[in-house]
Amino acid sequence: LLASSIDYLNHAIALDDEFADAYVFRGLVNANFAGNPAAAVSDFQVWLTLVPPDHPMRETVLGALDEASPDTVTTP
Repeated sequence: LLASSIDYLNHAIALDDEFADAYVFRGLVNANFAGNPAAAVSDFQVWLTLVPPDHPMRETVLGALDEASPDTVTTP
């Protein structure tokens, strides 16, 4: 199930590389379920570039990015 979810999200991104939700969901799956927070960092960063600065989930994603990479700057 885990691999399938990542596959579906990869497919969604392949179909539309500006589909922000696919990036954040793939990042969350990698960070929280697949045990691969390093893989989540770039997805969270891409999401942050695709959504408007006032997106209601921005602070949540910034927090997830901080947890995935505590030694990096997270505000693009």
